Amino acid sequence: PIQIFAGDQHGLNTLEHQPQKIAAMEANWNTGPNVPLVLFAWPDEAAKENRFELTIPDGASVVLRHSPSGVVPGLNDYPGNHPPVFPVFWGFR
Repeated sequence: PIQIFAGDQHGLNTLEHQPQKIAAMEANWNTGPNVPLVLFAWPDEAAKENRFELTIPDGASVVLRHSPSGVVPGLNDYPGNHPPVFPVFWGFR
């Protein structure tokens, strides 16, 4: 249905114009290919890593770039210039 297409287009638009938000939504710290989709985690901003992750391999790359090897931006590319990770990550779950 239209919701699938509209949701995908909205995600791609957000990736283009607000990559920091996407990185926080996905709790993705490092830019790179083959980025997993994080289903559950405890984002730790001080350590710049996730605790207790449950992921789907290559999932974020597939969703955001339509390719398992698609490069997805990470929070470490935006030091001090990204939204708080914990509430954004859990707000989109």
